Amino acid sequence: MKTLSNQATIWVLFLFFFSSAFAASSEGCKGTVQPPDALFYPNKLENTTITSLPKWAIDMMTERKETLEKMYYSDFPPGYTSPWGSYIYFGGAGTALLFLRFYHLEMETLQNGNGYYQGSMERATNYLEISKDYIDNALPNTLWEDEHIGFLKGRTGSLALASVIYSLSGDDTTAKEYIAEAATHYDSVSVDSPFDLDSGMAGMLYTARYLKKFYGKDMIEQSRVDNVASTLYQLGLKYYNTTIKALQFGPAFNGMHRIGEGLFGSGGVIYQLLQEDWLLNNPQALADVKSTIDYYLSTQKPDGQIYDDFHDAGKRIQWCHGIPGLIPIFLKAYEVFGEEKYLDAAKLGSDLVAQKGVLVKGMMLCHGVIGNVYQLFDLYAKTKDETYRSKAYSMVLTALQNPLLTDPTKWISYDCLASSFFVSTAGGMLSFFSDMLAHTNELEKLSMPAFGDQWW
Repeated sequence: MKTLSNQATIWVLFLFFFSSAFAASSEGCKGTVQPPDALFYPNKLENTTITSLPKWAIDMMTERKETLEKMYYSDFPPGYTSPWGSYIYFGGAGTALLFLRFYHLEMETLQNGNGYYQGSMERATNYLEISKDYIDNALPNTLWEDEHIGFLKGRTGSLALASVIYSLSGDDTTAKEYIAEAATHYDSVSVDSPFDLDSGMAGMLYTARYLKKFYGKDMIEQSRVDNVASTLYQLGLKYYNTTIKALQFGPAFNGMHRIGEGLFGSGGVIYQLLQEDWLLNNPQALADVKSTIDYYLSTQKPDGQIYDDFHDAGKRIQWCHGIPGLIPIFLKAYEVFGEEKYLDAAKLGSDLVAQKGVLVKGMMLCHGVIGNVYQLFDLYAKTKDETYRSKAYSMVLTALQNPLLTDPTKWISYDCLASSFFVSTAGGMLSFFSDMLAHTNELEKLSMPAFGDQWW
């Protein structure tokens, strides 16, 4: 595909001229109409060898980060309550996580910088204070009464984040209290509990590792974490599909239904389980997980895509639907089982992402360009195959050269819930631009927020 199709061109023109609501203003982007999932901008640089980002790209990311950061804080201050809730995924807790990331990146580059970005103690202190303001306003609105128990959606994740922020602020007493509250809920899970990474038990596994990464030791007792891992496995056995020899995590998961997802489906669960000692030390459970991944592998299309039957998901090439969310699972399977077929599947999928992953929809983490780009950088970090560093750079440069994607005065992203760092174009760009500016020479440290191996 060398140019946008006639259909894509019509959609872009419609989105651009339909209403001023599709352009960012001082109040942020307010687009609401979703273009067809299959639409993407052609990546004309896909097969170009790119070893580093040019100076103009670094300068543009720096300028856009500063602009979006001010817009974010001005439009959605700490006291703002999103109609979608205050959890990390949608609301103020997510903004707290974003500003905490800014704090850490300032501290990382404080001494020597990296040639592109020089950290500042003054900025770092300010970011930490802002992060604390956001989490203090968000916590009263994250309740145990609803069904969410995960990291992105759930009080569990918000408490873990609050613990880190308070510890960095010098209040270890309150930090420990937040952990103690979160820990009690690891004992109460059952096969009837939500299971997914988004809002369920898989997110609880991530929460425990998030805390361990920061504190350097288990903060949630291992027996409690094992209880969650074991319960997830028992749920998978409850709905085990003997025809395809795969764990399923709900009665609606017939065949392909919602497996090709890093966030909502069984793929995200499998990825989290693969990082748990409970699973790795349980031969039968590990074999069942491997069989499930082999089923995913058996459904991969010649172009690299893997998808479920959820909302015509075969047309979606994004982290929360389709092959991008399964690339890290195949990479983890390659690490655990050592079989080349998993690496081959990840590479085949990544080729498709590079070709069709610069989505018209926008720069979001969950279902946009940024979530896709992170998967290619992850493949490069784990294999040192420079082909995928080059392909990742090609997607970044293609997006930066397109003002409809990355210029806050012109973008047309339909999904502009700016109070959500995980869903909005603004949040996706802030996450990635800050990450890239700090790690231009250390690409292995780039990591999908609230999912990847690197601590966020």
